[in-house]
Amino acid sequence: MRLNGLRLEIILAVFAALAAAVFGADWLVSRYQVERPLVGAASSVDGVRRAELVRESGRVDLVVTMGPARDFRASYQQLSDLLARAYGRNGGRVVVRDNRTARLTRALYEMNFTLQEGLATGRFSAMRAAVEDQARTLGLDQPYLWVEDGRIYLGLRDGKAVLYAVLERRPAPPVDPPGEGGGPLG
Repeated sequence: MRLNGLRLEIILAVFAALAAAVFGADWLVSRYQVERPLVGAASSVDGVRRAELVRESGRVDLVVTMGPARDFRASYQQLSDLLARAYGRNGGRVVVRDNRTARLTRALYEMNFTLQEGLATGRFSAMRAAVEDQARTLGLDQPYLWVEDGRIYLGLRDGKAVLYAVLERRPAPPVDPPGEGGGPLG
């Protein structure tokens, strides 16, 4: 078939080759200019044993396997910053994998109520003391617990096994003063 004196098959073949070249170049740039450097930088963060990128639902997650870290919060922040710099709004989340044992998983289950109560009430000193008591009772090493505006970081160790958890803090809803409307008595 001809279109203005040109064969349609040739036009389509050239268009397909051009599209493949453009998409292939984009993939190569992404792979060698973004992904490899990001994985390399993430792998050098304290405590990270392995790093990989996983694409899911239009976002890119940074999945890291952690070993013992001197400062888990600092490592997590570094990983979050690397991901945000590389992908911006398309960056997903940092997913932490560890080498937790059944004993550490059980300890996290036991501590979850204490952690959730601390999140709900803001009584972080009491939460820390209770988590330390629970760890001691369970025969675990000294727990790592760090509270900041947006998150609580928990690290548990049992010999060479580690468990890391990041709990997101939600801001408390505003409280209306009595008589100002909005509250049950106002």
